[in-house]
Amino acid sequence: MDILNKNNDYRQEIMRTEDGADARSGPVSIIPLGEEAKKEKASVETAAKKMLSLLSSATGKDTPFCDENMDLLQKKVTSELPNMSPTSANAFAFDGGSFFVMFLQQIYQGQIVPEKGQRAWMWPMYFQNGGKTVKTYPFYRFWKTVLEEKKQSDNSLSDYVSWLGGELGRTEPPYSGAEAVYYKKPSSPERIDDTAVEHRMIMEIISKLKETANLDSDARSIPKIAAYITSNFSPETPPDTNGWRWLRCFGHLLAEMLAQDFGARWYNTDGEDGGWSMLTAKGTFVFPLGQIYKTAATGTNLSEFYKKLAAERDGK
Repeated sequence: MDILNKNNDYRQEIMRTEDGADARSGPVSIIPLGEEAKKEKASVETAAKKMLSLLSSATGKDTPFCDENMDLLQKKVTSELPNMSPTSANAFAFDGGSFFVMFLQQIYQGQIVPEKGQRAWMWPMYFQNGGKTVKTYPFYRFWKTVLEEKKQSDNSLSDYVSWLGGELGRTEPPYSGAEAVYYKKPSSPERIDDTAVEHRMIMEIISKLKETANLDSDARSIPKIAAYITSNFSPETPPDTNGWRWLRCFGHLLAEMLAQDFGARWYNTDGEDGGWSMLTAKGTFVFPLGQIYKTAATGTNLSEFYKKLAAERDGK
């Protein structure tokens, strides 16, 4: 496996300066970090060095972004992890995830952004190419490989590296919204993984807010959500910043309901979230956030939308 040769044209472009000399692989500043975030970032760097020491002692390579070290890290995931205790697996997840983050920082010039009160798998990483910014969750990718799936292919991490290089080098926007549904263009597994992180984070927020903590993720909450939207939004009263936050929370809660009641799974989550689609077990495409936004903008009956899906599921 040769990770660094995947999307090599793009990698060579970002790793060289205008005069053709090799650029130094170092951290970039895309988003200013507060003092707490800087401390968390320092802990990532320390953990990455710890993993590098372990890997380089076996490979003889002390360069973090070399193929040999990434190869060995992936082999450890598939061969050694099954025999680790839960405590050891968690430690390995943080150290290995930190190494993976620093690996991406050095080859694609990204920036990890630790966020206060959030676990490491929730931390986003930002990458830039020209005017494009890509936000993704490499910690989650590594943690999912280590702690959730445990039976990933040997290429799980390198596939992610390749995908990221492709996204940064992309010159045309991906299919999204209704167009993606029409042409049957699902998002990449990596993009769906990122959506899963954001969805889980918002569902955690929903569970902690006093205004939404009493809402269940099933049909019983539909009338409550509809009533709130009808009372607070109309075509004559567009959402303010706080209003959009509430609508986004309701959109993710609806997505959770669709997953539980109709077996819906994310299908395409490229582009604006109002166009994010899910595919139900019956083969129906739905747009959970878009449905909430439409209800707020036009007064569309949310209960009728849900009843139609239930009738389809039940064969009525």
